[in-house]
Amino acid sequence: MTTGQKIAKFRKEHKLTQEELADLLQVTRQSVSKWESDLSFPETEKLIQLAKIFDCSLDYLLLTDFKEKPSDAKVGNPFLVFYQNKTFYTTIYSIIYFLVMLILYFFKIVSLPVETIPFVGETYFNPNAYQLLTSIGSLGNNLVLFALFSAIATVVTGVLISFTTNKKILYILRKIFASAELVFWLWFAVFFISHSQIGFWFIFIAALINTILLFGYQKNKYSYLTENKS
Repeated sequence: MTTGQKIAKFRKEHKLTQEELADLLQVTRQSVSKWESDLSFPETEKLIQLAKIFDCSLDYLLLTDFKEKPSDAKVGNPFLVFYQNKTFYTTIYSIIYFLVMLILYFFKIVSLPVETIPFVGETYFNPNAYQLLTSIGSLGNNLVLFALFSAIATVVTGVLISFTTNKKILYILRKIFASAELVFWLWFAVFFISHSQIGFWFIFIAALINTILLFGYQKNKYSYLTENKS
């Protein structure tokens, strides 16, 4: 069995696509494909990384007549591969972002005049996002509700990325949902900026940073792959 055949065999046993293995090694998918087809040979550094990922010896990868086979315990360790995969960190990031937003929703986001009391002046209602969600119907309440649904959809797609092979569509959906969340909060700012509270700006900035990071990661990944193809 050649080195390329062994790489392909291990990759399939670990339930990795060529693209996922390429992400782990920071190379292009085409490079992995050429290795497995024996059209090119991995660099020494990549061979060491492959041995660590597959939990086998370098000798076994390099020598076509080497008889040693890795033990069953070393093959197909899904948890080891899972936490080494970049999509694992996508899942963790998505969950942390959602938890942060749930905390920020406790902050007061708007101050709305309720009534005018003689000799006292106007009285104000200072709700947080959760309080607005309890009364749906008005513009502000609906915008908060749509923003929450968008945040939930962003997190769900971020988590699902780690458990499916069709990752590209989920990455696209994740960016769409994150953009939608930011747009809903932007609309909220347009209509209520004169009454906005510090909590709203915390939420808006968090949504803005999240969207920038998601688009920035994909852009950097595309640039990296393009440079390695040339």
